Amino acid sequence: MTPLKFSRILPLKVRQSLPGFTCPSRQTFLITGASKQSQLPLKIALMTHKKCSAIWMQDTFFTKGAKIKDVGHQCIEDYIRPSHEFDMLIMRKTGHICDYYSHLPQLETSCWIHLGIDLKEISELCRRSPRGMAQAAKLIRRYGMDYEITSNEEYFRNSVNTIIYPYLKWRHQGTCIFDNESVFEHMETTEVLSIIANGEQVACCTFTRLNESKTIQLNKLGIRMKDGKCPYLNMGAIPAIYYYAAKHFYEEGYTYLDIGGSRPMLQDPITSFKLRLGASISQRGRIHKEGRMSLYVKNNSDGLRDTLVGRDLFTNHGENLTLTRFCDNTREATPKFQSQQQWYPNKYNIDAIHLYNFDGASKHSSDFNDLMLKK
Repeated sequence: MTPLKFSRILPLKVRQSLPGFTCPSRQTFLITGASKQSQLPLKIALMTHKKCSAIWMQDTFFTKGAKIKDVGHQCIEDYIRPSHEFDMLIMRKTGHICDYYSHLPQLETSCWIHLGIDLKEISELCRRSPRGMAQAAKLIRRYGMDYEITSNEEYFRNSVNTIIYPYLKWRHQGTCIFDNESVFEHMETTEVLSIIANGEQVACCTFTRLNESKTIQLNKLGIRMKDGKCPYLNMGAIPAIYYYAAKHFYEEGYTYLDIGGSRPMLQDPITSFKLRLGASISQRGRIHKEGRMSLYVKNNSDGLRDTLVGRDLFTNHGENLTLTRFCDNTREATPKFQSQQQWYPNKYNIDAIHLYNFDGASKHSSDFNDLMLKK
């Protein structure tokens, strides 16, 4: 038995006194408020180094008025003990921390999933995604939007500084997820696709050509802000980016459009929007070895149940990508969910469906034919 494993059976305070012992820690945020579904009390602890993930959870799970508290670096093992009162712990894990806590009951997911579109004739993409590409085409015609592509260095810098960075800063409430200079380091291999309306650049997206795999990788995108608001969002500037990218690069001979990362929850607005465009989870981003997240349910509260029941989370089971549906004995998988189960594997590029039951039973299905939990 290794010293690391042996140390698990000693009390934390004893191990902290041993020479060379360091308790793995993470930057920790506590999110408290009322659940969006039922307005019942809800408290989630999030261990990650990026506040934007805490903001996403605040917007997704809580009503307005929920608070995010940065409590600094906290010992992970101390936080999984019963003495800490919160409903769920979500922890980003890397390296040895993944192995050290792999014995604990958990759901493992990724911080992000990568989505992509198999490029075809734009008419075929519109036919297959009437609420995605076809809707984008209608908005383009309604507002007279066009596009242009350039690799000009000055144009690139101006697009990042005046459109992309301000938009992401607004979108993530000041916790912007990239540094301008880091984007400019890759300027030689990156171009800009811009959306033009009434002679003005209203939105843009940087992209990279991966010619060996005939892939276009979309990177950062943004919409022009005006007086702290985003007026071009409702006119469909973002769908126009994906529409024109799919149309243009298919005509250039590319076969795949990598449209970047999204949150691993099916009901997330951006994830569901990209899926409506005809995207599926790319092979590249199915299983993330780094940047994984683990979910520990600590308090089986009504607030947590009402928050998660009926939601679908993309999770990892070994090397398989699984869609986990949360339910309980009174709210099992809905008839709509059952009717959709046959096309879930192909549509989302998943291997299995897992039902997580808050009342203790759970089922992992690989045949997609028998998904209902037995009472």
